[in-house]
Amino acid sequence: MDKIRSFIIAFILVFIFYLIFVVFNKKKVSQIFDSRAAKIMSAKFKLTFKDQNKKLFAFILAFTDSFICAITYTIMQFIENVYLKFIVAFLCLGIFIIVFYLIIGYFYKKKEVKQHL
Repeated sequence: MDKIRSFIIAFILVFIFYLIFVVFNKKKVSQIFDSRAAKIMSAKFKLTFKDQNKKLFAFILAFTDSFICAITYTIMQFIENVYLKFIVAFLCLGIFIIVFYLIIGYFYKKKEVKQHL
């Protein structure tokens, strides 16, 4: 039960910080399509993002990044060795970032194809 509670707290904290510092920041939202996530998606799926809503994209990234951080934090709690924690955390972060960003990119690609039809 403590792991679930810590997952929820980590998710909420990261999500709130992301909302404050990115989604509600006009300068950051205007550059959201130049972010690492957008570059990963555009490279893999050849997305242009020209007709996409920046606020919605930033909100989706906030939710996804919060989920990734909370899952990684929760996984780290199961490991006792500090060095192994860091290794597992980096591996989890890398895998989760690639997987979740590719899933989002896939849905944006389907949305972009439907808009052009």
